[in-house]
Amino acid sequence: MKSEMSVAIPKQQAKSPIDIDIIVVGRKLALIDPFLKIPVDLLSECIEETGGIVEAFNRSNRELSRNDVTVIMTARLITTLSRIRDLEKILSYLSSVEGEMGVVVERIWRQQNPREILVEEQQMRLF
Repeated sequence: MKSEMSVAIPKQQAKSPIDIDIIVVGRKLALIDPFLKIPVDLLSECIEETGGIVEAFNRSNRELSRNDVTVIMTARLITTLSRIRDLEKILSYLSSVEGEMGVVVERIWRQQNPREILVEEQQMRLF
C-alpha cells in the first residue's frame, strides 16, 4: 500500500481517474461451496452485469471513467473466481480473457449516456 501511494498520480492529473473501489470480504472456505471449474458463461454474465451497473450510474447522471468500468468488471469476475480453489486456473482464465475484457470495457465506457435527473426523481439513492 505504501509503495503504491508513493508513486500514485493525484486524481486531478490522471487521464482516467477511478472513483469506484472494490471492497474484498473474506469468508471461511468451509462456508462456501467451491466451484470445480470456471463457469462457461462467466465472462458474458460479467459483461451483462457490468453494463447494467454502468447504466444505473448513468441514470443518476454519473458518467464513469474507463478505469471505473474496469473496476466494476474485475470485481464481478473476482466474486465468482474466488470460489475456485485452484489459483493456476484462476490466473490462466484471467490471462485468457484480458484482451476481450479490454475491448468490452472500452465499448461499455464509450456507450455511456448519463442523463439529468428530473426534479421529482431527485432524492437520496445509491444509483
